[in-house]
Amino acid sequence: MLDHLSLGVADLDRAARFYDALLAPLGYWRFQQEPGTIGYAGDPVTSSFWLSLPKEGQAVAPMAGFHLAFTAASRAAVHAVHEVAAKLGATELVAPRPLPAVHAHYFHTMLTDPDGHRIEIACHKPG
Repeated sequence: MLDHLSLGVADLDRAARFYDALLAPLGYWRFQQEPGTIGYAGDPVTSSFWLSLPKEGQAVAPMAGFHLAFTAASRAAVHAVHEVAAKLGATELVAPRPLPAVHAHYFHTMLTDPDGHRIEIACHKPG
């Protein structure tokens, strides 16, 4: 459904260190970098996630109600990202757990990145 998404960040180097580590267990890697932007993708590169510095004078602030969810191939990957996030100092919002209100196999965790954006990692496969 989505082709790509970009998050504004206050410190691109800090955000890159965070997302390099956070996305690795999901099979995503940094595939492009230009001044002020970094792109991540999986294989094949059919959709992408970008970090970007705001234009001068613009603030970086998480939007109320917004969150970004990355797909995990397994519940083990959800746990792996949760562990990485804890080591990176992310704020845990939801510990890894099932969420049967979504569907019978939904399993997720939610955290905030260094800029306060809410990030979810979700698996749709049975345990």
